Amino acid sequence: MQPCPRSVRLLGSSLAAGCVALFIACGGPGSSGAGKPMYPGETCVLATGDLKTVWVATSEANFDEMNKYLSAKDDDGIREMMLAGKMFVVPRGTRAKIISTSLFHFEVRILDGDHGGERGCIAREWAHRESQAEGPTKKR
Repeated sequence: MQPCPRSVRLLGSSLAAGCVALFIACGGPGSSGAGKPMYPGETCVLATGDLKTVWVATSEANFDEMNKYLSAKDDDGIREMMLAGKMFVVPRGTRAKIISTSLFHFEVRILDGDHGGERGCIAREWAHRESQAEGPTKKR
């Protein structure tokens, strides 16, 4: 077997370096998208941009289904999930404890409000450090 040409080896190492740089720029495995990474055991504040509520799926499978409906802007699908108990909504500023992390979501335990004590999955970008949270619904 012949060795790879030098140009192919350089391309491969350039791609690997680019992937590592992107991973670092995105904050690594536990990043909430802003600043330092977030890890299991940390408390966060939930917020989705300018919206007044945050969607929480009750399992990983339900998180995938919820994202499918949110991406399609399928309000009927979201309504069906809520009626079936596959997801719930919490107000912006609700505090949660991170239980585990994955590439696209955090598993959290809700700490405040009507859903306090419940577990669910949220998009990583909806979790913010308490010091970064804004708005009148922030709880301490």
